Amino acid sequence: MSKVLEQSGVDLTGENKLICNKGNIIGKAILTCIGMKKTAHGWIFHRFKRTSKRVNDLNKSLSTLNEKMDILFKHFIEISSSSETSEREDVDDISEESTTETFCGLSQPTQI
Repeated sequence: MSKVLEQSGVDLTGENKLICNKGNIIGKAILTCIGMKKTAHGWIFHRFKRTSKRVNDLNKSLSTLNEKMDILFKHFIEISSSSETSEREDVDDISEESTTETFCGLSQPTQI
């Protein structure tokens, strides 16, 4: 480890070097104390949780469903906004017709 750090340009002066050999082995108590646990595949961190293939497949299907829902929402918003503008145009046309009818339906003021 120190060789890698030295090659990376890290200054290791004042650091203690630990050399592991048959006489200097880290025990189970220390490994469990620092948060490691023993599994069939070796030592892993205690907080590490391995995800199963089914969970990965479920996550993939959920992400594709989310993408499809986003597309559907975009289409819905586009359709609803276009229908609102056409409804507004229809309402504007109707209101213009009604105002012209009202103005045309008024009789000329009589002079006294």
